[in-house]
Amino acid sequence: MKWVLLIGLLASFSYGNGLLVWVIGILVSLIQANYKRLFLYFGVLATLLLFYFFQETPADSSHGIDAKFLVDIVLYFIQIHAYFINWPGYALPWAPLVIGAGIIALFGYVLIKSKLLDPKSEKSYLLFYLLFLSLSMALISLARASVDGLTANVVDHYKIYSCLFLGCLVYYTTEQLKLSTRWSYSFWLLVYS
Repeated sequence: MKWVLLIGLLASFSYGNGLLVWVIGILVSLIQANYKRLFLYFGVLATLLLFYFFQETPADSSHGIDAKFLVDIVLYFIQIHAYFINWPGYALPWAPLVIGAGIIALFGYVLIKSKLLDPKSEKSYLLFYLLFLSLSMALISLARASVDGLTANVVDHYKIYSCLFLGCLVYYTTEQLKLSTRWSYSFWLLVYS
């Protein structure tokens, strides 16, 4: 338990999405009905959030939170899931929006079919990692001041999240479906291309 706390604290101070480690820990604890760990993780998260809020300088935002801003964030969140390649100008914005929606739908289907993250399965930890990656992309979408709906471009260093997400999702899906070697290789070639 000490190592989990230490590594979790290191993750929390490494980057903003490091706080999501505690959110995932809370979710795992809830599913496993480990209430001691649940309260510990929740307490650590609450303390870290207070620390962040007191240390953070106020953001200089050029817009308020309105319906258009929220729609832009959702569109950006969907698109960022499909930015595992550089989309050509003629494909923007519809290709990443449609493919991102498909990837998110596949992830939702996988979550439902896996009996909502069965804690007894070793492979459920890969689903928790996928959830962490998707929540990280949600934080990126919230934090992007330049989000402008369908015209938003994803910064190159954020594309690692969508690449990791797609690779892990394809791996999990091919393993769960117990596809033949030929189909499994076909999916992997598609991902790598």
